[in-house]
Amino acid sequence: MLGDLSHFSGHAGLVCDAVTEYLASSSTVRATESDSNNGDLFRALRGCSINFGIADFLGGTLVYPIETKDQQLQAFYNYSTNPSSDPNVSLIHSFGISAERDSGFVNSIVHMKPESEPSVIKPFTSLSPTYLNTLRERSLTELTIEQDSYNVTGLCQIIIVTTYYIDLSLLHHIYDLWHHSCDRVKDHAGIIWSMSLQLISPMVIIHSPFLQDVIPTLSADSKSIVVALLTGTWEDPAALEGVAMQLIDGIETTAQESAVQTGYLYPNYARAGQNVFGEGKRKAWLQQMSKKYDPEGIFQRCVPGGFKLF
Repeated sequence: MLGDLSHFSGHAGLVCDAVTEYLASSSTVRATESDSNNGDLFRALRGCSINFGIADFLGGTLVYPIETKDQQLQAFYNYSTNPSSDPNVSLIHSFGISAERDSGFVNSIVHMKPESEPSVIKPFTSLSPTYLNTLRERSLTELTIEQDSYNVTGLCQIIIVTTYYIDLSLLHHIYDLWHHSCDRVKDHAGIIWSMSLQLISPMVIIHSPFLQDVIPTLSADSKSIVVALLTGTWEDPAALEGVAMQLIDGIETTAQESAVQTGYLYPNYARAGQNVFGEGKRKAWLQQMSKKYDPEGIFQRCVPGGFKLF
């Protein structure tokens, strides 16, 4: 780590200043600034490039045939409901079709501590057959380059999102809805049509005052929340928004019938027109704040982009 300026350096220093500990993956060496044994190593690692080590982690992509569906959904459900979930693990669980690669399941896994294979991810690494497994110790740059290689530029695209509390029967229903929607899009040139599932675990919510404030259905025994993202890319100009909206509507209807709706929409993946603020007390309060601090409505009328309150 060389230092690294950021937009927040004026009040937070360089990126390397935010590091509180270095851990060597090949041994038990830990280095912190106050460490009586390795405090000098901590200061050397901060701003000295790769002369003493490389910041890395375990990460990669696993691809499986679509026939592993039942195993995949069960593994994701078990991971989602594990009360002792590992906070160092990040998982994106996807299923999709591709004009070039047919259909299949994809698990993108990152473990922030570069162990050979943490137990929490073994249910995914042990699934068979596996078409591709790039999971290994690597740098963030390497993983970013790999993941970017799967993206195709210059195509039509749609992204749309919903959320729900984890439920195994709903997981299977979402797969069925996605599978049926594939019949309506599969003949479009260059099509990639995928559903990606990410978790907002109770552990994340505990550490997020924001989520505690914006999710109206939270309770002491709330389960993990699944962020379900539909992504579609294709070559021809035909509109597929209707297919996407119908798929998301189907998920939300079933979630409501199963009493697992969250009342929260993850804004980073939301499509224009989706109501990211809801219709409850929070939106009314935000509208009041807008009138108080922006009485002329400059940000509502004159600033393009984003999701507007009015």
